[in-house]
Amino acid sequence: MTWITIVLLICAIYHSKCIEHNDHMNKHDEFLFSAFPGSILSFSINDKDIQKQTAQVHNKMDCVFTCLEVPWCQSMNFQTTAQNNGLHVCELLSTDKYTHPKNMIQNNAFTHFSMKNPCEQQSCHNGGTCILQNNRQEYRCQCTKRFGGTNCLNGNPAYCDFEIDRCLWTTDPQNTYRWRRKKGSTPSVKTGPSGDITKDLSETGFYVYAEASGPAPRKATELRSPVFTANSGRCLQFAYHMYGSTMGSLKVYVIDIHTGTKNMIFTKSGNQGQQWYRKSVTVTSPNDYKVVFEVIKGSDYASDVALDDMLLEDGGCTA
Repeated sequence: MTWITIVLLICAIYHSKCIEHNDHMNKHDEFLFSAFPGSILSFSINDKDIQKQTAQVHNKMDCVFTCLEVPWCQSMNFQTTAQNNGLHVCELLSTDKYTHPKNMIQNNAFTHFSMKNPCEQQSCHNGGTCILQNNRQEYRCQCTKRFGGTNCLNGNPAYCDFEIDRCLWTTDPQNTYRWRRKKGSTPSVKTGPSGDITKDLSETGFYVYAEASGPAPRKATELRSPVFTANSGRCLQFAYHMYGSTMGSLKVYVIDIHTGTKNMIFTKSGNQGQQWYRKSVTVTSPNDYKVVFEVIKGSDYASDVALDDMLLEDGGCTA
């Protein structure tokens, strides 16, 4: 079966655009051509890496179909005026104007058609990088850790750097031992970080911490993740800061939401100095679960515990 028999062409060029739909493709795989009247993509005989093929066609639609039948064709130069035999010249090229913009020259006898670069349409959002695939009709988005989905539009529940908010991490609003989102130093002296770990301890980055001024000694407070699906191994990564002469403890649990079972996967107690530490722990659970960070206050206010850069990645930790 040829491309001509399987492609339904819907064309509305008006000297601007031409869209072709393949019945065997979904909506994300549509061909989109941009038209450039009065221009031609030109290469010399020395450009041996560029494949060319010239055809005689009845009209621009035939030129488009001819290109679609050739696997390597990425663009066409269509001669707008017919020759004496009533046919038009249709030159097929293995590249396009987006790859070789300097090879576009003015020629009023032609209209150039290039498959549109989907990455030029700002297809990837929220800081994602658009990576064009080899066939130039498809792309994939390399999203930042905070976002996911085809176009980086979905918040990633498995990551939080606290730069915008607390993401989907929750606390008990009835607990007077509060978690606070902060940038710069904590209010109390000689406890807590002086800044965010990923912003080089500057005043611009945010983190969260358990404010130890006020609550009774040995009181506990929790920071809970959203629910994650059962898995055979994911890597939990986080940064923690435990500076203060009366420092308490930090414990990390995996709680099975079906059975209520708590499995402690990390614990640290006492003054760890004025610095951030990074930790990676493999998490496994046969059922859906939550990750819980529990802070237990020390004997006095110099017990601020801070957290940052939460990430849960598929696959066990390698180090």
